[in-house]
Amino acid sequence: MVLTEDELSLIEFAKEYIYTFLSEFGEFLPFAVIMENGEVIPLEHEENDQSSSPTELINIYKNYFNEERENNNEYQLGLICIDILVHTPMQNNKRTGVEYLLFGTNYIKKIVQYYKTLTNKAISFEEMVGWNS
Repeated sequence: MVLTEDELSLIEFAKEYIYTFLSEFGEFLPFAVIMENGEVIPLEHEENDQSSSPTELINIYKNYFNEERENNNEYQLGLICIDILVHTPMQNNKRTGVEYLLFGTNYIKKIVQYYKTLTNKAISFEEMVGWNS
């Protein structure tokens, strides 16, 4: 899958947050960033409820992006980042990764980037795989 320059820059911006969350806490709750007029802005959900489950947060962000696209606001590109664990039964293998959901004005791309936590708690980002929805 080919990513645009804006999509890559949004992912690179988010990776700084992801790296900090993973190296300090070992995990993170779903979060979102948006690109408007070329500027990247972290989103905070309006409920501001610390007890929201990951599924609720994902739904809040998806609904926000879908409403923005319908209302045709200054919205350019949105990104939801989700910490995931991928289990491959055939290889009896588990891998940690980040699922990126990119919301363009008329498309959604889903990308998974695997990562490893090193012994010093540093994070090593690995390959990305993705597809259009």
